[in-house]
Amino acid sequence: MARDGRTRLLTAALTLLDERGVVAVSAEDIRVAAGASVGSLYHHFPTGKPALVSAVLDEWLGRYRAESLAALTSASGHEAGIRAVVGHFLQWAEDHPAAARVLLRFEVDPPPERPLPATPEPDRGEGPTFLESVTTWLTTHGHPDATPTPIAVLLALWVGPAKEYTRGWLAGRSPHPPHEVAAPVADAAWQNVHRLRPAEGGPR
Repeated sequence: MARDGRTRLLTAALTLLDERGVVAVSAEDIRVAAGASVGSLYHHFPTGKPALVSAVLDEWLGRYRAESLAALTSASGHEAGIRAVVGHFLQWAEDHPAAARVLLRFEVDPPPERPLPATPEPDRGEGPTFLESVTTWLTTHGHPDATPTPIAVLLALWVGPAKEYTRGWLAGRSPHPPHEVAAPVADAAWQNVHRLRPAEGGPR
């Protein structure tokens, strides 16, 4: 039951952050929308709104990272992996438009209490981080004589076109859902990055 209360709060928070933006939403707005008590809110999220916002971002970034990495590591080679990540991003945004809007909005205009880095945050716990896993895959599957490139630049060239298209679609500026443009967007990503590899030293 306690877990259910936390889930309701996170679901309400995502909906309101999507509809109104972070500045216009209060912890009380989220509590009321979730049908939760004041005690339940602060039991699960002791600092109120900052903790709720962080939890929403952590949950959806975590889901996206895990699924994206699965798409990458199940691919049969370098080109297939590059294309798989692009296709996954576009389909994921189409399947989870509210989460995609919130994450993309925070990436461009993060609130001071919770800046969202341009590249995904390190995972908590043991094992390699998302960026380390991506870097290892690229190093293993890429061309050894390719140009060394900082991982943040490489990711911008790789997933940036998909993000830009998705922002336009989520804002209603394109009638074509992301999965319909996966092939040309993946073509552009492959052309951008197939002669690049992560710079030595890994993620910064």
